[in-house]
Amino acid sequence: MSEHTKGPWEVTRYPNNKYLIAVDSFTPDADGISHQICGLEKGKAASGFLEIEQHLINAYLIAAAPDLLKACEMLAEAFPEENMDNMDASDFKDRMYAIFAAARKAKAAITKAGGK
Repeated sequence: MSEHTKGPWEVTRYPNNKYLIAVDSFTPDADGISHQICGLEKGKAASGFLEIEQHLINAYLIAAAPDLLKACEMLAEAFPEENMDNMDASDFKDRMYAIFAAARKAKAAITKAGGK
């Protein structure tokens, strides 16, 4: 499986209740390539018809995915051990900076997922 499109992903609302999730609001990269992640519009979905508000909530969650993944990766990097069952408080002392950085990233991603 190839890697996902690098973020940040942003949500842009267009007329007629259409949303585009794209890298940096669909701005071309250094090579002149724009990266659209997906588009959402009011209409039939797998689970039936969705209200436009539900589309918007979904769009923000999708757009936050790279940020949420990065926060998880940062936390995992702070604890590279396979088995953490025998860790104690002294093991956390040296990792506090990494843990706080991951927590800050996670909080920002959660805020973004909420559309703020």
